[in-house]
Amino acid sequence: MLRHMNHLSGAFTNRWRKAARAALAGIVVWLIFSLLMTLGIHQWGLHHDPQVPADVIVVLGAGVNRDGRAGPALTRRSTLGAELYHADLAPVIVCTGAQPAGRPTTEARACRDVLLRLGVPAGAIVLEEMSRSTEENAIYTQHLARQYLWESAVVVTDSFHAVRSAWLFGARFKQMQLATVAPQESQPAAYLFSLIRETAALQWQFIKGALGLPFTRVPVV
Repeated sequence: MLRHMNHLSGAFTNRWRKAARAALAGIVVWLIFSLLMTLGIHQWGLHHDPQVPADVIVVLGAGVNRDGRAGPALTRRSTLGAELYHADLAPVIVCTGAQPAGRPTTEARACRDVLLRLGVPAGAIVLEEMSRSTEENAIYTQHLARQYLWESAVVVTDSFHAVRSAWLFGARFKQMQLATVAPQESQPAAYLFSLIRETAALQWQFIKGALGLPFTRVPVV
């Protein structure tokens, strides 16, 4: 009986060790894959300069300061959007983004404030104040596109955000170009954190697609 128990215990231990080795190998493979994905996101996001005029420029929302002014990322994106507008790349700019918790205004309105300071006329700015994620940016902007009959767009965002933005907006416009803001060399730690976060978000996007999960909490129409 004791011999039998020892045999079962040894078999269980061997199986546990094999499972532990398999799990460890899986983690190592995932870490390598994630590293390569992060490097790819960094490299692919650089130097996207739109070349063809479009119907609309879409500035993707980002953080708002406690005083209601655009945070650094939103300021960068809005500034680039204004530059593209003044270069006659499109006659309209859409500012996207809902009101973050604890902030006095929406990301879209904070974006508009930057654009107005940079000489973009109020009549050329359309606000999308419902979205709380990149997915919702794309969905609600598509709703506006149907209303205004826009078919082509230039999507303005940070370079680390380019891959996911291209994926989500490319499925909703007949023609989509990216305009990306280069990373801030003075803030390498913040940029690295953004890259890692974007890698996780992109992986979750793949998982949701593979499992057939809904992309967002709003109706996809």
